[in-house]
Amino acid sequence: MPAPLLVPGLCVLLGAASACFWSPEPRACVAWACLALPLAMLPGRTAVGATWLAWALMGAAAAGLVRPGPELSGFVDLRGRVTVGGGRPLLATSAGPVMLQGLSSPLAPGTALAVFGRAGPLHTTDLPGAPSPARDAVLSGARSRVRVQGAAGLPARTRPFAHQRHEGLLHALAFGDRSHVPEALDELLQRTGTRHLLAISGLHLGLVAGLAGLVARWMLAPLALVWRRGGLSWIGALVAVAAAWWLAERVGWPSSTRRAFGMVAAAVVAVGTQRGVSTWNVLGAACGVGVLLEPSLARDAGFLLSLGAVAGIASLGQLVAPALHTCRRPFRWLGGLLIANLGAQLGTLPVAAWIFQDLPVAAPAANLVAVPLAGVLVPAALLGVQWPQAARFADGAAEVLIRWLQVCEAPVLHPAVGPLGAAGLAVALLVLARAPGATLVLGALSLALRPLPPPDQLRVTVLAVGQGDATLVELPRARRLLVDGGPSERAVVDYLRRVGVRRLDEVALTHPHPDHMRGLQAVIEELEVAVLRVPRAPADEPAFAALVEAARRRGTWVVGPDAAALPGVRVLHPSPGFLASEPDLNEGSLVLEVEHGATRVLLTGDIERSAERALAPTLRAVSLLKVAHHGSRTSSHADFLAATSPLVAVVPVGRGNAYGHPVESVLARFPGLVLRTDLDGTVELTSDGHRSWIRRYSHASGWSEGATLPSWREPP
Repeated sequence: MPAPLLVPGLCVLLGAASACFWSPEPRACVAWACLALPLAMLPGRTAVGATWLAWALMGAAAAGLVRPGPELSGFVDLRGRVTVGGGRPLLATSAGPVMLQGLSSPLAPGTALAVFGRAGPLHTTDLPGAPSPARDAVLSGARSRVRVQGAAGLPARTRPFAHQRHEGLLHALAFGDRSHVPEALDELLQRTGTRHLLAISGLHLGLVAGLAGLVARWMLAPLALVWRRGGLSWIGALVAVAAAWWLAERVGWPSSTRRAFGMVAAAVVAVGTQRGVSTWNVLGAACGVGVLLEPSLARDAGFLLSLGAVAGIASLGQLVAPALHTCRRPFRWLGGLLIANLGAQLGTLPVAAWIFQDLPVAAPAANLVAVPLAGVLVPAALLGVQWPQAARFADGAAEVLIRWLQVCEAPVLHPAVGPLGAAGLAVALLVLARAPGATLVLGALSLALRPLPPPDQLRVTVLAVGQGDATLVELPRARRLLVDGGPSERAVVDYLRRVGVRRLDEVALTHPHPDHMRGLQAVIEELEVAVLRVPRAPADEPAFAALVEAARRRGTWVVGPDAAALPGVRVLHPSPGFLASEPDLNEGSLVLEVEHGATRVLLTGDIERSAERALAPTLRAVSLLKVAHHGSRTSSHADFLAATSPLVAVVPVGRGNAYGHPVESVLARFPGLVLRTDLDGTVELTSDGHRSWIRRYSHASGWSEGATLPSWREPP
């Protein structure tokens, strides 16, 4: 077998990644792995399957050994040492690990720290197909997070590049701290696919190790004339590994550096022993050993991106190697660099399309110059910490890098897939070298894998976006309406892309509060939106005004409550007279009624007592009611509920929110089924005009089986 370490390493990763679904018992996993070993002695596929199973069980056992942290809430004062789990900063306390949020800069593992802040459960959203931060954190042991408001023990920031134009960029290259990179430069790096240059990873460690090994080789060359016993290559390899260790120690051994050091050390030792380097073996060894030592890496996006980049370079390089060997040396070098850049982008596509949904078109061209330039810039930045002359040289090289990236700027594509699509792209990557045609077909199918909307049905999806509102209404004849965008800037637009929505016939903002409006900015700017409906014109509200201005700049019509609505949709509230007499933002929320045959859905924004009293005489019974104001005691009064008689009431609410929503006494008023997005996840209603079905989605169990709703009757 040409790469015997690859499959065991991947099996370890898959076993650890699956551990957050079934909480493995380590001793049981090891016992089953031992029982599988005798089967590995048998001939044929049984031995192969048994070997794979044994390695997967070892990965699950490693994940089962992770100590769970405490469940905290409210304001806390904690002491411990900084560690890292899955790329996220953790505080190892006496009770177990706790995730830290809001730190101004990354801290080296082992730093003693005392923090004060507000603790709560890990943030999670139950949007179909989205990665689950809470589930990923299971492998690191963290079950709570602390938003740091004060900390003692933070090391003072050194500023060796204070007098240079590009201080933030040089500081990131030398110390791995990206927190001081200007926002405009960070966006430029992201648009050109060169943001990886700022993470102390395999590129940086490889450059330092390679330079140190080259210097050692030059210095050992005279010794080789008198030392005829061989073995001098070992000294060069040890010097290279020591240099990589020095850089990793300097930046505090963050997660990306630890995994990169393992791969660089394996490659250097292989070269030093003159055994050659098998990229697939190094990849498998780094994957398996890294996950066994730190199980949280199995679900860490950075780790998976690194593995994908190496696999992409190896697969594409193996495919085009015969053609490159026929070229002359300068063209072979240039072609190899281009293939490496294309392969890295191809290899990261499965994770990027699932989690980030960004594919910079300019990345291959930008990296063609940026990566070799980094070979000069990184050592210069490291030397510049001590010598001002090197710092000035590094600053000049940084200016050249930025000018090149500005020349290479191009549009960014947004491929989007769910977990199944990402798995399909990963399989396509692994078979690239042997079956290019099958790879193209499988990759295209993975990118095109979308749930098709029902042609003549109504589908209303109340999204679990935390403490906020966002509802997607899919009407017959492929018309789509989005009501509110939730509190997250990216969650809703990423969800829409994953389910194949690139155009919206209308976006409705019920009222300009951040928990309803913040996510709409990205929707307006990145998707095609025909109409933006708002309850009124912006007043002294910068965020609201920016949303309206972005819509007009994109050619989207901005209309008020009285404009014509989509077929099957009625705008019930507010009227101009009501807005004039009631200035409260909640009371002035848009209220929409969606009707398809015998099915009605009422979307209420955050209306309270005054709006409910004004609406009650005009309302009809509904199948689904989006509960107003997250179930607060100021909404959902008896006369309003008597008029609507909802069969299902859905409360969009965030888990552990600081407002105490929803109020139990309010929930007791509803006559039918009550669902909460914090407990039940995303809720979807589908109707053919006669019957309606309701189902729920959560990361724990996926989509539930659809339940048929009984037909409602008009109130007497």
